[in-house]
Amino acid sequence: MTVHLSQIRAEDQPCFVAHLDTYLDEVAPDIALSAELIADRALCLPDHESHWIVHDKSRVGFTVVQETPPGQLTLREFTIFAPLRRKGIGRQAVTALFKDRPGTWSLGISAASTHAAGFWQSVLRAIPNVSVLQEHAPDLPNQSTKLTFSIAGDIDAA
Repeated sequence: MTVHLSQIRAEDQPCFVAHLDTYLDEVAPDIALSAELIADRALCLPDHESHWIVHDKSRVGFTVVQETPPGQLTLREFTIFAPLRRKGIGRQAVTALFKDRPGTWSLGISAASTHAAGFWQSVLRAIPNVSVLQEHAPDLPNQSTKLTFSIAGDIDAA
């Protein structure tokens, strides 16, 4: 049972938009957000990287990372599809995402995702190369908090 990341390609956009729409309903239920606009940005802007989270050859989630400037990374979107949560897949996906991605990271936690804050605190504290984990006021009205942290080198090397 291995988890890896696979780039979301332009031809995947209709599927990505459908999954993104479901995700947005979950994380920002009271805000009208355009899945199409977010998908366009995630797939077309050069400072964004979008990946499927793949478990045993099946797409089980996705992630969107923005890097501006180099070494400053923001985890814009991260989800494991609801039926597959609480099986350890998310933890494996985080390891795959952060592997070989040193830098200063930030991520906002949705107020509507009741388990997200605990998940991220637990996962980040378990990664040996994560340091300076701090909690901040949220950037957006639908967020409960923002986390910042640093990753030094390959997380498997620690």
